[in-house]
Amino acid sequence: MKIQLFLGTPSAAGAYLLRLKDGVYDRVLVLQSPCTAKGMPVSQTWARHLDKAVYCPLITSPHIGQLEYGMPADAEIYTAEEVRAIDKGSRK
Repeated sequence: MKIQLFLGTPSAAGAYLLRLKDGVYDRVLVLQSPCTAKGMPVSQTWARHLDKAVYCPLITSPHIGQLEYGMPADAEIYTAEEVRAIDKGSRK
């Protein structure tokens, strides 16, 4: 599993986070181990066009991912460059 979480709203903490998991974006509740929780679908076009400088990546290290977000020990974290490449691939 490869994962990254983003703020669900740019101005304040909300109930949901945007999750990029294995190349697909979805939305997850903050309080339910967001790395492994069942996600709710979101528009891939919408998610890929969000400014990721505003919707900040939350997992900055494996330790933070495991401690704060329930990330499995064997999971990998998407880097900013990998996120940009995924997002750019959908833009025409």
